[in-house]
Amino acid sequence: MKIKLFRTFILILLVAMSLISCAQGNKFVIKSGKFVDKATGLEYFSASWEYEAMAITDEIHGEYTDKYDLTFYRVGSGVDPSKILTDEVGTVYYTKNVTLPILEDTDSIKYADVCNEYDELVATVTDKAIVTEIANLFLNGYNAYESMYFVEGEPAVALNRRIKFAYSELGIYYVLAYVEYAESFCYYDANGQEKYSNKVLFNRYTKTYVPLEESLSGYFTASNE
Repeated sequence: MKIKLFRTFILILLVAMSLISCAQGNKFVIKSGKFVDKATGLEYFSASWEYEAMAITDEIHGEYTDKYDLTFYRVGSGVDPSKILTDEVGTVYYTKNVTLPILEDTDSIKYADVCNEYDELVATVTDKAIVTEIANLFLNGYNAYESMYFVEGEPAVALNRRIKFAYSELGIYYVLAYVEYAESFCYYDANGQEKYSNKVLFNRYTKTYVPLEESLSGYFTASNE
């Protein structure tokens, strides 16, 4: 009877260990600044802040636990985990055989999700002409980051949006921010002329801030979904 109980206990223990192993997935280590999947040998680079995973599944691919705890999840839309992984906040991790999309590749953008300051979806822009127009306003605009200033301190924000350009094949967003202030800021254009605006489209990571003359708020409506 004791032997049977012992065997039952061992069986339960083995099953529990198996479940724990499955939940944790593969073991990751850090080598030369890259996360390495010990099971596959694949090296994952951490993408810069303008990239974000389009979806985070519940499927754990692996964990790094040496100096801190980091769980790697598979990205939605059937994206191959040997190419792209993410974490609980949507950081993009990619292998060397992946070329991250650039905003200039507007042909590959499927649509744009527009979120508020709490990252809640407020609109989806599917009109390709509008999506391309917004991207080109940023790409062809003048970066006024060095010359922008508020005359009487930074005013309240009237509209705050995150524009997420969807590159669905890789399950990745390219993210820009758009803000409308309650009052105008001053900046100098490419010709050194003093100008004023209260609207700016920008990339926080590259410090590219493009003042706009016209509001984008009309694009973020149900008519463009």
